[in-house]
Amino acid sequence: MITAPVTMILSSQQDASFAFASLAIVFSVYITLVVLFVPKMRRLITRGEWQSDAQETMKTGSSTNNNDEEKSRQLERENKELQKIIQEVRQALFLSKCLFHLSSSSVFNRLMTQILFLPRST
Repeated sequence: MITAPVTMILSSQQDASFAFASLAIVFSVYITLVVLFVPKMRRLITRGEWQSDAQETMKTGSSTNNNDEEKSRQLERENKELQKIIQEVRQALFLSKCLFHLSSSSVFNRLMTQILFLPRST
């Protein structure tokens, strides 16, 4: 209400007009924030809701940490089991490769032929 007439009076002095308009805007924003948030903060502090919210946040945070720790332990157990399975598969693969290479060698073929065609004593 006061800003418009004062700005018209100060129109010849641009620096003073700009300063007054800037201060008027900052002051109006400040008043709006005070009107909106001071009653809410007063109610939170007088009713003790401010502290209960903080305590609930702390409780929720600790339960979340427990859940995270439990999930972490379970993942570690599963990881160890999977590492054992991978090791067993690697060993089986190594043995199959060895048998394949051994079976493809001529020495193995001669030995198997001799073993299979040995005369049996009756």
